[in-house]
Amino acid sequence: MAGSTAITVPDGWQVVNLGQIACLRKGTVKAMEGDLMPYIALEHINSNGTLKGHGKAGDSVSPKTAFSKGDTLYGKLRPNLRKVVRVDTDGVCSTDILAVYGNDLVDDIFLSYLLRGDSLYEHAMKGITGTRMPRTSWHHLQTFKLLLPPLAQQRSIAALLDSIDKVINSTEVTVIAAENLRGSLLHELFSRGVPGWHTEWRHVTGVGVTPVDWKLIRLGEVCGSPKYGTILETCPYDPTLPRYVRITDIGDYGQLCIEGARSVKYEGSEYRLDVGDLLFSVRGSIGRTYLYKSKDGVCIYSGNLMRFRPNRLVVLPEFVSQYTHSIPCQRWIASMSRVGAQPSIMAKDLALLPVPLPSLSEQRTIVALFGAVEESLLMMRQELLRLANLKASMLDSLLTGSLRVTRR
Repeated sequence: MAGSTAITVPDGWQVVNLGQIACLRKGTVKAMEGDLMPYIALEHINSNGTLKGHGKAGDSVSPKTAFSKGDTLYGKLRPNLRKVVRVDTDGVCSTDILAVYGNDLVDDIFLSYLLRGDSLYEHAMKGITGTRMPRTSWHHLQTFKLLLPPLAQQRSIAALLDSIDKVINSTEVTVIAAENLRGSLLHELFSRGVPGWHTEWRHVTGVGVTPVDWKLIRLGEVCGSPKYGTILETCPYDPTLPRYVRITDIGDYGQLCIEGARSVKYEGSEYRLDVGDLLFSVRGSIGRTYLYKSKDGVCIYSGNLMRFRPNRLVVLPEFVSQYTHSIPCQRWIASMSRVGAQPSIMAKDLALLPVPLPSLSEQRTIVALFGAVEESLLMMRQELLRLANLKASMLDSLLTGSLRVTRR
């Protein structure tokens, strides 16, 4: 609410500066070699307010800041990354992190959510200094003006947000388990075939283990002549215009990302994708693939992508697409890439990609089995995104008092 000209203060709430309710752990310490106390650096903090492990204090001789259980660690370097987390143990952290704790006026959990809110983020970004290594400061953060509810209300708000976080964390665990299952199933299907269909296997160079009755083909043999995309001037995304597919639009799982989409004013057909067309990234993030689907609308592809059009009489596009996410395929592509300022792979080399080829009947079964897992994963990721958006919306509303938590 920093910079607001008119503030509506709910009954019992008060307007304060962050510095009136929160304090900063000051001074630095030097850990001795072999010190096993938890050490947290920026790389240990996720942007969703969780930790991904920690180091040991004795691993580094650089100065550190000591923090206590219940403190909130706020990444002051590159605050746009929103690395903020509440800790449940004592330890030390990098000096690029502020260790913040509350006084008697504020609940520690409520303070942690306050430090993760959009309003404080906007305030922090207005006070950054430096271009190569942008950072904010406690001197600036503590001037943030906020609405502070009574302690009982703070605890109710914190409990509600905590309950949403628990659902999000539980969903994330489920997604990770499903992704592990996806990887295991992918490996099993492309190395052993459909369960119960085979009794003998062999090792194939560049592919690994496959059933003995599977053929080995090259990508170019079943996809015709590959075709590079084109470089076009883009405009903001417009659903009435063709979408322009770039490498950055292709997600880790072969899906088109919505954020940052662009359109082009292109009326030709040469670079227009047809259902079943498979795109490979050939520069930069080589190895990313995208299988075009009609639901994605009219799409034109960029010059850093190469189109392959599978012959459906021999191979299913979905089968090839699934195989491109396998470890053997990614290893082969990496081995054929040209190292330089920007990694790349030539069309003639990519056309030599070895692909194991079962019968069309088995291809259909593999596509169906693996597709069911991918569909479930997609639904889980969508639910995770919905929960994250819900939390972000509620966080701002609860912290400003526009949404009230009533106690029974």
